[in-house]
Amino acid sequence: CINNKYMVVADDQKMIASDCAPLSDFRYDLVEGGICLKDYIGKKSFIKISDNYYINGREYPVKVLDTTFALTNIYAVSVPEGVTTIEIATFNSCGIKKLYLPSSLSKVTGTFWHYFHDLNTLYYGGSEEQFERLLGDVDRWDLDIKHIKYNAIPDDVFKK
Repeated sequence: CINNKYMVVADDQKMIASDCAPLSDFRYDLVEGGICLKDYIGKKSFIKISDNYYINGREYPVKVLDTTFALTNIYAVSVPEGVTTIEIATFNSCGIKKLYLPSSLSKVTGTFWHYFHDLNTLYYGGSEEQFERLLGDVDRWDLDIKHIKYNAIPDDVFKK
């Protein structure tokens, strides 16, 4: 550790923020321009995804989440800025209560919003207008989300 802020990733001895889930907590694919996180196999229920990970000495940004947390038992997730796509069932049946979505998010596929059941608070990194555009044809009032907070920061999801 260096000032308790960074940890070494064993794969290549590069640094990532110590409060982020290590890449070994995920199954993943390399995609054009970065990483697609496929399955969460870690044990924590509060997950902060790093904005990039190192694989074989090369840095890759996280770009896509695809069924990442489906059928897991999680409480809170912070998705980093830079992620542009989240696929339909990423949060299917996972019990999530708090979620941060970045303003960089430009695509959520299909019925993504209908997989939230009793999401207590959604923290969104952009404005209310940006969020409405992200929703597309979905009516915000039809969402099973108790609170939506705009212009949030990633760490808001971990505050009490």
